[in-house]
Order: sequence, then C-alpha cells, then structure tokens
Amino acid sequence: MLKKLTLLLITLICPVLLNAADTAILTGFVTDADNDEPVMTAQLELVGKQIGAATDLDGKYLIEQIPPGTYTVSASFIGYKTVTEQITLRAGDNRRKDFTLKRDVIVGEVATVTIAKAEKRKTPISFTNLPKPELVRSVGSRDLPMVLNSTPGVYASEGGGGSGDARINIRGFDQRNVAVMVNGVPVNDMEWGGVYWSNWSNLSDVTSSVQVQRGMGASNLAIGSVGGTMNIVTDAAEMKPGFSLKQSFGQDFGLDQSFAHSVSNDDAYLKTTISASSGLVQNKFALSAAFTRKTRAGYVDQTWSDEYGYFLGLAYVPPKQHKLDF
Repeated sequence: MLKKLTLLLITLICPVLLNAADTAILTGFVTDADNDEPVMTAQLELVGKQIGAATDLDGKYLIEQIPPGTYTVSASFIGYKTVTEQITLRAGDNRRKDFTLKRDVIVGEVATVTIAKAEKRKTPISFTNLPKPELVRSVGSRDLPMVLNSTPGVYASEGGGGSGDARINIRGFDQRNVAVMVNGVPVNDMEWGGVYWSNWSNLSDVTSSVQVQRGMGASNLAIGSVGGTMNIVTDAAEMKPGFSLKQSFGQDFGLDQSFAHSVSNDDAYLKTTISASSGLVQNKFALSAAFTRKTRAGYVDQTWSDEYGYFLGLAYVPPKQHKLDF
C-alpha cells in the first residue's frame, strides 16, 4: 500500500518538476529614477503574451512559468514613462532584471466650466426660469431658496429660523443631492454636499436670473445633481443701467407681549442695499456693484445676525458671441 502511494505521489509531482524545468522565472525591482524609492503596483508585462505581474510594497515583481524565448518586457506606472527591455530566457533560467522609471508629465483634456443653462424646446429636461423682476418682487427679506417654493417639484424651508438656515428639496432630494451653482460653478460643501446659505445671504440682491432644472442636470461637471440643479446667474451685462437704494424693515408683532418680552425687546430686522449698474456700454462693457448691510436680533435664541455683503461684476462682450465675466 505504501509503495502504491509513493508511486502515485511521484506520478503527480514529476510533471510539475518537468514543467518548472522547461520554463523560466523573471524577477527584479522597479524604482524611481529621482530618489531610488520603490514604485509600488507598477505593471510588468511580456508584450503581446498577456503574461505579467505587479510590484509589491518593496517594488519587487515575480513572473513565473515563462516559456523559453525572446521577449519585450515593459514596466509602466501612472505618472512615469514606460520602459521596455528585450530579454532572452532559456529553460530553467532564474533571471533578475531591474527597471528604473522616470517621472513624466501627464497632459489631460482641458476642463471647461460652463453655465449649462437649459433652453426651451432645445434641452430635453424639465426646468423653470425666474427672471430678475420676479426675484425682486418675491424675495423680500428671505433667503434665495424661499423664492423657489412656487416652482413645481421644489420645497424650501427656513430650517432653524436663523439667517441663512434655508433648506431646499427638489423632487424629494435634499441639498446633498441638489447641485447649487453660481454662474455655473458648484458651491456645494465638499464634505457633506449641502449649501451654507448664510455665506450667500446677499446673493439675491445681485442675481439676474435663477434656473431650476429638475432631475439629472445637463452639466459637464461631476456634481451631485440627482434631484436637480439650481443655477444662479449674476450677469452684469444683463443688468439695466441705474442706481437703487432699497431698505427692508421687519418687526414681529405676532407674539403675545409676555413671550415677546421674555425673549427679546428688540426683534427687529433691518437690511439696506445700495446697488448700481452701468448697463451694457457700447455693446461691449458692463459694470455692476452692490453693497448690503443687514442686522437681525431674531426671536429665537442665538439667531441674531450682523452682516456686510459686497458684489462687483465686470463683463466684456467681444464679437463672435463670446462673453468674459469677472
């Protein structure tokens, strides 16, 4: 019985030993030419043979069971120039070949930031435009999202009641899944995806139009627009020439006297906005500026605000339907 088992093991092992003797092994290290540091996960490949390996944490690679022959071996990694070497391997060889990679500059495609405004009967998406006159009539002392409550599929609330605490939902998705853009540039927070409207509380005074796109937006950027896109446009070239002084004042008279006195003796809201625009001069240049001062005591504890805001917009409209904004 023991002899039979020994013969069986020899029968199984011999082909493996013969196969290893008929093939070759290629091993070595891949390092950085600038600092001699190992290059991890670099790709080693026998060109045209679909045989290869990747380097480990020490920059070492190992390619086994290579049939005898002459091969072109390539070593490559992102950010480095690919290196190739021609190597001849014989049966039973255990060859070491090291590679040194030099850094390379990767040239990618140009990233273009566009406002990506939808156009009626041209863009296959549901959207609503709010022009400047409607914004002026509706915004009052509220945050900009509150104006959009009359837009289909949009729900906005003032959250905790403080200045800039507005929240907007489009088609049931909250701000983390709604792309908010100013002139086509995303302003969503990088960590949680929402928008701190307190940073943009005076934006409504200089906005020329707002477009709300419901559903996946037609943007060229990688933004979280599952619910929709809110694009706020501040275009100095679209402003009409003139000067304006607007003052808003509010006082809470809805509370009973005992509660009002226990919370605050001064629940007033005061906002002053001074704005001026040159309009489009000689069909080429435009200048728009605004300054805002807002104070609010707030009837909820710690919802007071004391804000200054400023805006300056320059536009140049050269020929051939281009426009430059600053």
